[in-house]
Amino acid sequence: MDGVRKGSRRAAAMVLGALSCGAELGPDAIEAELRAYLAAREIEPEAVRCPGSLPRERGRSVECAATIDGEEVSVVVEVEDDEGGLVLRPRHATLVTARLEPEIAAELRAQGQAVARVRCEGQVWVARPQAEHHCEITTEDGQHLRWRGVFSGEGSKHRATVTPVEHAAGGGR
Repeated sequence: MDGVRKGSRRAAAMVLGALSCGAELGPDAIEAELRAYLAAREIEPEAVRCPGSLPRERGRSVECAATIDGEEVSVVVEVEDDEGGLVLRPRHATLVTARLEPEIAAELRAQGQAVARVRCEGQVWVARPQAEHHCEITTEDGQHLRWRGVFSGEGSKHRATVTPVEHAAGGGR
């Protein structure tokens, strides 16, 4: 195990050394940083794309794109310091579905719903004005509900409605 750790440290040091050597970061290095940023948030993009190199000068930035569940998410990659440290920020607030589900369940429980399960679509919800996101909710008594959230266009503010699935599908009770 120690040999693997030492080898991993050496490899990491070589990568860091390679990143710190040049006057700019190439698109491959920037895309690798973007993939690592997304992986740390449990997001698996279909593709990432950065348009070119980034000079290693504090404040310089480039806008990259990640395709997640078929949707393009813009991410600004900015050089934070003279060592080439990077800060990555999605252009729009982006909610990770795996973190959103327990929040929806807690909110509904606080309103008196006996929630057994919440399953939302896709990996992320990008806060573009009027963007919608849907989740299916199952209550402890087996009732099926549909949660629909719509972003207002102000940061990550949104309004949500919860309806019985039969009602949402046009049926009645």
